[in-house]
Amino acid sequence: AEGFAVSEPYIYASINALGITCVVPVYDSEGQFVGVLGLDIMLQGLAGMIKDLQVQNEGKVILLNQNFEILADQFNEYTENITRLKIFEDAELIDGSDGYFITELEDRKMLTSYKIIESTGGILLVAIPYYNIMEFLNQTLATILLSEIFLMVFLLIILTILLHKIITEPMDKMLSVMKEIEYGNVEARIVTRG
Repeated sequence: AEGFAVSEPYIYASINALGITCVVPVYDSEGQFVGVLGLDIMLQGLAGMIKDLQVQNEGKVILLNQNFEILADQFNEYTENITRLKIFEDAELIDGSDGYFITELEDRKMLTSYKIIESTGGILLVAIPYYNIMEFLNQTLATILLSEIFLMVFLLIILTILLHKIITEPMDKMLSVMKEIEYGNVEARIVTRG
């Protein structure tokens, strides 16, 4: 929405915890500015919301601000108030508004896809273990390979049957008639179907 903004993370005055404030201007029915609607979100609460997201193939979510600081992720348990942010170690791999890269997270090779959220400047990352993706691709390739082998064997059988009917069988008949003529049966003929 136009005028929507998200603050940089800051420590709330009332509690020792990091949070962000989201604000949007409010206008009346005639377009006159009447105030600002704000929402404070503790990063621990945001981490709790992200924790409940489910990504297929053991994938995990990371939410960064525009400074590549980790606001919330599924790699860490947030049991206490968040008071300090860590920089995402592979920030230099984020180039452009969306893309992907391979990196190590939690000592696992991960394929990480990212998208910059235009309205906030934040970055949403989804990391899936590389092994899980490759395992799926290997299974798919194995299925394709087995299908192709089956089709090749099937085609070979069909081709063998056709070659027998078109070439071998008529040649056998010709040789048989030639042998009969050789043995003196000059009346021998090849019977053809048409």
